[in-house]
Amino acid sequence: MDRYNVIRQREEYIPDPNEDIVENVPTFKKDLIIETPSTKSIYMYRFSHMVWLLLGAIETFLLFRFMFKMFEANTVSGFTDFIYMVSAPLVHPFSNILPHTIRGLSIIEWSTIIAMFVYLVLSYGISEIVHVLMPLETTKRKYISKRTRYAL
Repeated sequence: MDRYNVIRQREEYIPDPNEDIVENVPTFKKDLIIETPSTKSIYMYRFSHMVWLLLGAIETFLLFRFMFKMFEANTVSGFTDFIYMVSAPLVHPFSNILPHTIRGLSIIEWSTIIAMFVYLVLSYGISEIVHVLMPLETTKRKYISKRTRYAL
């Protein structure tokens, strides 16, 4: 069965002792309705997941940058240099908002924390705008009779 299908039961379970059906299989007074979302809704769902996946990648790079700066990571290391190189354009728009806190060799970059928060709010906003502009629709309906429902 397709993972997007939603099965709703129209009425509560009512045992039917007159039918010759396998034991412990419920019978229902009304037929079941299977609703599948429209293609537009599926694309909206996937777009929303892509936004959150992109946010996860951005937040991961920014978190690594913040931790490396705070714990005095070796800048000669290739991985550290890669993280700094990838995250620098993401932090740059927020670089002069607050000054860095420096204690010994460790640096607390407040601009990285601000960037993480701003990107989180932007991703949430994009996701909600998509949900408002394209609400979830269920267009395909299939009515299943009592006999064919057990084949599901």
